[in-house]
Amino acid sequence: MVSLTAAVGSARVLLSHSLLRVSLKWPNDILLGGKKVGGLLSEARGDGRGTGVVVGLGLNVNHEEKDFPKELQGRITSVLLESGRLWDRQHLLSEILIRWEQEYEKLLSAGPGDLLEGFECFSEFKDGSRLRIDQEGESVCGHYAGLGPRGELLLRTADDSVQSFSFGDVGRVSEG
Repeated sequence: MVSLTAAVGSARVLLSHSLLRVSLKWPNDILLGGKKVGGLLSEARGDGRGTGVVVGLGLNVNHEEKDFPKELQGRITSVLLESGRLWDRQHLLSEILIRWEQEYEKLLSAGPGDLLEGFECFSEFKDGSRLRIDQEGESVCGHYAGLGPRGELLLRTADDSVQSFSFGDVGRVSEG
């Protein structure tokens, strides 16, 4: 849930700056205008005295098109390219970290309902979208059926059963 908290918090900050085409691709990609602008990675850590989660964010802020490798141009973007202006990276990071904390506190106090609803609002995938999930060398195709109570992706398969995925590489499958 911490990774989803960071994703929703990041999306809400970008939206607050009038970047209206912000979306999230489960489980950890941030998109602007359908192009990847950033990603999140979270990892549970423990040292015997307690446990915690480390969350990393990579966000293309002031990159120009020429800064990206040729093979990625057209598929990735930056906040600069989508907004047309340079950004103070420290200020943007500060806003994102404050929002992460607010989203996490809300998760702890009110449960996951608002977080899951927020992710669904920003989700690149809408109910019924045809998807393929690659996981540990196996691929499963089906239709997006939302998120489960722990943030797992739900996929309705050809036999009309719903499978739950807590990780995997997700992509759209064209109809036909």
